[in-house]
Amino acid sequence: MFTNAQTAGFSAPDTVCVGSPVQLQNTSTGITSYFWNFCSGSIYSNPELSSLGNLGGLLKDPVFTAIAKDGDNYYVFVINNTDDRLVRLDFGTSLLNNPVGTQLGNISIPSNAEGVQVVQDAAGWHIIVVGGTALGGSRVVTIDFGASLANNAPVGTDWGNIGNMAYPIDLYVFEDGGKYYGFTCNSENNTITRLDFGDDFTQPPTGINLGNLGGVLNAPTGIFAIQENGNWHLIVTNERDSKLIRLDFGPSLLNTAPAVVDLGNPGTGLNHPRDISLIRECGQIMAIAVNGREPGTASGGAIGRFVFHGGITGNVTGEYLGNPGNLFDLPHAISSIFRVDNELYAFVPNARNGTLTRMSFESCTDASIPSSTSASPPVYQYNRPGRYTINLITDEGTATQQTACRNIVVVEPPAVDLGPEVRLCDGSAATLDAGDGFSTYSWSDGSTGRFLTASTGGTYAVTVTNGGCSATDEVELFISPPMQFSADIMQEIDCRHTEGAVQINISGGTAPFSYSLDGAPGTDQPVFSAVERGIHSISVTDDQGCIITDDFGMTEDAARLLTAGAVIQPPLCDDSRDGAVSVQVTLGTPPFEYALADGAFQSQPDFTGLPGGAYKVYVRNSYCIDSLELELTTPAPLLAGIAKTDEICGRGDGEVNLSPSGGTAPYNITWENNAAAGSVFPDLSAGTYHVAVEDANGCRTEEDVAIINQIYPNIRIRNEDITINIGEQVILQAENAPDYQWESDPVDGNLSCPVCATTIARPLRDTRYIVRTLTGQNCVPADTVNVHVTYLRSFFMPNAFSPNNDGQNDYFKPVSKGVMVFSMQLYNRWGELLFQQNDPYQGWDGKVNGQPQPVGTYVYVVTYGLYSDVGEIVLQTRKGTFTLVR
Repeated sequence: MFTNAQTAGFSAPDTVCVGSPVQLQNTSTGITSYFWNFCSGSIYSNPELSSLGNLGGLLKDPVFTAIAKDGDNYYVFVINNTDDRLVRLDFGTSLLNNPVGTQLGNISIPSNAEGVQVVQDAAGWHIIVVGGTALGGSRVVTIDFGASLANNAPVGTDWGNIGNMAYPIDLYVFEDGGKYYGFTCNSENNTITRLDFGDDFTQPPTGINLGNLGGVLNAPTGIFAIQENGNWHLIVTNERDSKLIRLDFGPSLLNTAPAVVDLGNPGTGLNHPRDISLIRECGQIMAIAVNGREPGTASGGAIGRFVFHGGITGNVTGEYLGNPGNLFDLPHAISSIFRVDNELYAFVPNARNGTLTRMSFESCTDASIPSSTSASPPVYQYNRPGRYTINLITDEGTATQQTACRNIVVVEPPAVDLGPEVRLCDGSAATLDAGDGFSTYSWSDGSTGRFLTASTGGTYAVTVTNGGCSATDEVELFISPPMQFSADIMQEIDCRHTEGAVQINISGGTAPFSYSLDGAPGTDQPVFSAVERGIHSISVTDDQGCIITDDFGMTEDAARLLTAGAVIQPPLCDDSRDGAVSVQVTLGTPPFEYALADGAFQSQPDFTGLPGGAYKVYVRNSYCIDSLELELTTPAPLLAGIAKTDEICGRGDGEVNLSPSGGTAPYNITWENNAAAGSVFPDLSAGTYHVAVEDANGCRTEEDVAIINQIYPNIRIRNEDITINIGEQVILQAENAPDYQWESDPVDGNLSCPVCATTIARPLRDTRYIVRTLTGQNCVPADTVNVHVTYLRSFFMPNAFSPNNDGQNDYFKPVSKGVMVFSMQLYNRWGELLFQQNDPYQGWDGKVNGQPQPVGTYVYVVTYGLYSDVGEIVLQTRKGTFTLVR
């Protein structure tokens, strides 16, 4: 008889730094022996995969496993999907041993079998199996082993389809009130079925289909039950839309109206998931899901890891862990997660390559002391950051054995850097930043924030902590003395000096200095000799980076300046010589002299009789000389602006349109030597016509206009009259026009593009098609063609095809005539949709996402419609199988 005085427990810090000592406090009572593991394996570890292979060639498309212990022996039962066999793997006394496999035969195993569970009751051991597509027949089967799972001749009972199952995938069996129940997820009709086996497994079960709960189930494949705080929950994986669904049943799984929560795809850890397994890990609920594909492919497989923060109803985070070692090939399920010593394990069957993979989460080697048996655990440390699990096992192997665990987060030691010394100008301040991510901050002035603002010189220090570790840094702050400057004008601006000169004098600051005029790049010279008239900005920067800025003015010597302007008279026409220039002095001391270009200077400021063009005029006195750049701009050349339209096909529809420009408006127009009231002359036949235009200044231009007769080819349909069968189409092609407009008689001619040169017609009866041009000038603007329609009807689906690119039977499609409505879907043996098409003339090439599919049997579902004898479309549906051969 044992008492309950023994209690296993200990305290540990939540967070420590890499290399920092970890001190655990043992709070256990009544304990005689201890085993501490400071780096235990957990779901937080990176998973490792090892392949057990095909185990004697017994596995053929393995899909689900079930683990059971009978006496000292461990067994794993594997369901083969395609050969209707149950395989038993005998691991002996440890699931880490190499197993011995036994094929137990069919035993009523359904075709396309999937989920499996092992149950022990008063009558012995039973294995429950579900599976079968809706087309082949979905079923639930009980296999009775009697008193021992080592029985090589178990008896199977096929109970048929219970609860409207449609390709049931995963299975969960449980006991409630002395009766046995099961949940299975139906991938083909997106529902959940609950099975009732009664108080034993000898009578036919009953079932209820709970439907598509919340309308969120989408090809459900995996199911896992968990109880927390007295309430039951089911976690379901959707294969088609890669989602997690939580069903909340309350205190009993017999509730028929659970609350539904769509958890989405946390952290994009799901990619066509097949199954999920949950585990409580040191007070935390975690899950591992197996994905049937790798991203961007239709093959491979991957692992997703999920954490339910605060419990099963809390926030869920996830991460994608990939395919370690590339050992997954369509992983179809994951067993329950089990612990052996300090490591966690699970089995994963690979349906595509027929192998069994063992997944492990092994203990780490990051603790300086891996384990201890002392009542007072030693001080140790971790050499890498991460999340670690500490396990304590007390009185191991006795009836009073207990366990306790704690999670500890290890972070990198803090490192703080205030940077190099800081130099400031008088009156400014520096913001010192100790960086983010630390638990506490302590500055030399007593402040405790991340930032410190400093405006006086001196040494500043900060100490930061993180996870019990600390680091310190300091920085020196220097303040520069204030600066002043003055500007001395060395040269003013006059007519001989277009720019002045200035010297900058500086006091204070720290030499050397950099000088900048009006924002230009700095120079070490204080004299500027190319300064224009006006207000200028000077900026001086000292060696500490301190800046002072001020303005000064550059002035002119008015007594030594000369400026002049001019009044100009442009020529009247673009080729006349009646322009003039008159120079006017606006600033300067007389007397003045004037010259035009290279001519001699004269006392008069006027120049006449000039043609249009560019001129340079000079004016001077005794000290200065100035020049003017002038332009005598003539009117633009007078143009008649003739736009003509030639005659088309001898129709007398030519036209001349005048748009006079240049010269000086208004304009007078002469047509064929006669004054014209307008500028448009229509209805012209081919010939030559004379036109003249005169502007307001008497400038004149004349031209002859030639109108020609343009001949354009007739619009033409290239097709001859043709006969086709109902449902067929004909390509109509027109030519010789810039645009097209197709019509049909009768109007239901079914044209694919009424405004294209080439269009596709699919008439329902004898039809005449007419094409016209809307804007073309064709001499004959329309053409017609007749299409006669026959009414032959037939439809045949082949039973095989060979996509080997030999030009014969390379595509799977119907052989038909007169098909007006068509829809075809193709599936593989797992019920996955591979191809769909709405055109009876377009078939499947045997590939999915560019990858050739394997030789075998596939399923088609076809809906098509033929015209009846009374002109109606009659829809029909066909289902069947066909073979892909190569």
